[in-house]
Amino acid sequence: MRNVIALLLFIAALFNLTIFLPGEEAWPLQPFAVHATSWAGFGLADTPGGTLARALAVAAALLLLAAALSLVAVLVPERLFRPLAFLGALGTLTLFVLFLNPNSLLPIVLSLIILYAILSRTWTIRSLSEDDH
Repeated sequence: MRNVIALLLFIAALFNLTIFLPGEEAWPLQPFAVHATSWAGFGLADTPGGTLARALAVAAALLLLAAALSLVAVLVPERLFRPLAFLGALGTLTLFVLFLNPNSLLPIVLSLIILYAILSRTWTIRSLSEDDH
């Protein structure tokens, strides 16, 4: 089960990084389009808001990748799994709510699943380890 959850966290991290490769048109696996604008009024162009959005995307992606690594006990201590996953999912949710469009539904749902599982204590190192045996 740990590997499945690690893969889920990795996929969530990849959604954040799609901000660096926006497509001509957005689609569910590429939620950012070249001319995407947030409801707060900034786009992905070289503006302070766009730079902040890219920084948020990188931070959320790194947090989720670190959570995935901690889950499989590689380079990151296991005790950091829950805070890393929580902060990464929160960053992802924030980013995709800022650039809300029908194609951001998948990363938003994925973030909500991660947040629910972390906050309800469904996903702990112990519970995920017991599923593996």
